[in-house]
Amino acid sequence: MKQIKELLCLLGCMLMTPAYAAGHVNNPYQGADVYHNEDYAQEIEQSIHRVHDAALVAAMRQLQHMPTAIWLDRIEAIAGGTANSGRASLEQHLNMALQQQANRPMVVELVLYNLPDRDCSAMSSNGTLSYRNNGLMRYQHDYIDVIARLTSEPRFSGLRFVFIVEPDSLPNMVTNLWNKKCAAVYQHKVYQRGIQYAVEQLSGHDNHYIYLDVGHSGWLGWDETLQKTVAFIAETVRATKPGLSAVDGFVTNISGSTPVEEPFLDNPSLKLQGKPVRSDSFYAWNRHFDEKDYIERLDQEFIAAGFPEHIRFLIDTSRNGWGGRYRPRQRSAADDVRHYVNESRIDRRFHRGNWCNPSGAGLGPRPQVSPYGEQHPVAAFIWVKPPGESDGTSDARQQEPDSEGKRYDPMCDPDYVVDYGPAPSRLPTGALPDAPPSGHWFHQQFLMLINNAWPPLLAPHDK
Repeated sequence: MKQIKELLCLLGCMLMTPAYAAGHVNNPYQGADVYHNEDYAQEIEQSIHRVHDAALVAAMRQLQHMPTAIWLDRIEAIAGGTANSGRASLEQHLNMALQQQANRPMVVELVLYNLPDRDCSAMSSNGTLSYRNNGLMRYQHDYIDVIARLTSEPRFSGLRFVFIVEPDSLPNMVTNLWNKKCAAVYQHKVYQRGIQYAVEQLSGHDNHYIYLDVGHSGWLGWDETLQKTVAFIAETVRATKPGLSAVDGFVTNISGSTPVEEPFLDNPSLKLQGKPVRSDSFYAWNRHFDEKDYIERLDQEFIAAGFPEHIRFLIDTSRNGWGGRYRPRQRSAADDVRHYVNESRIDRRFHRGNWCNPSGAGLGPRPQVSPYGEQHPVAAFIWVKPPGESDGTSDARQQEPDSEGKRYDPMCDPDYVVDYGPAPSRLPTGALPDAPPSGHWFHQQFLMLINNAWPPLLAPHDK
């Protein structure tokens, strides 16, 4: 099917260069359609063949047409294929995007995720490049240059490319230098140099839009950490040839499960029995309970740091819905902080640091442009992480990296207990069991996400 669609496009749609594609706009999603990844549709097909409930199959069919990002997590991914499946090449994806395009601009979301010594503080998806083995040069010339050349070709000028640049990288350089691997990467400025090169090579094209990762509110939301993050990112981008104006904005919550809004926890300064709500151990004095509040603060800080006032933010809402039977339906009536927070929050994780295949999560808000209006800093809700793709294997036997650089991380093990420090200090990961390696299809997780979707995807009697 992919080959047929590609051939049809080569015969016709590639020859067209729509007039509406001209010019760089403030919000690339405005007035545009977004490419739905044909590879993701095929992954969902695996689950469709395993269920027999008509309503569930219908819900899965809907999701096959939901736009999700293309992850370029290795040099080899540009040419297509993985160790376990024959995925489309980047060029095939772009041809299929042209084939999907009708009478509106078409956005193609590309996740650049291949820095040397990637994910320095985790192990589930470390990648295949190392700065010790000429990794930075390979990243620049065999990866970034190849992507930049292809997306700059005239035949693709009718597409708008949203580049989501290197999730987790710069935030790791702010908070995780206690880790020896992160400290070494920081010392050699591997992440900064790689991202600076990517920004320089990808900017300057009207249809190229660059967004950098800024973690999520549960990671970087404390005042001091947030300010350090903004300063570090500004320093990194300012050192590029085009400077701060090269970046169109930032992305939060990539592959995350932090809610867009906590509907019953809207006042972090509220006091109960003399204690602020944010003093509870779940928030640990972090005043930013959700992504909307976090972004509104980041917007102010980035502009103060010199970024243009029109910068915008994207939120990955693919897995932060937190619906299902355990979702609170009203604000707690408790008069103590501990019970008030636990009974009011929709985020049902044991700890905000639990990131791997979180149990109880659900599909979040569907992709949407300007959910709070065109003047608000949130430009769009998008699905960066294709729901149903694993965060990492729960198999403790996989201690060595596989052909994709992926291996076991204890945070993906449901039996592992994490020592977070402040009381209650020892908490489970909350990870799902029987998880495959990062990026591979995880049928049981997909079913959970559908059943716990918020807004709901299934009628109550279908769940």
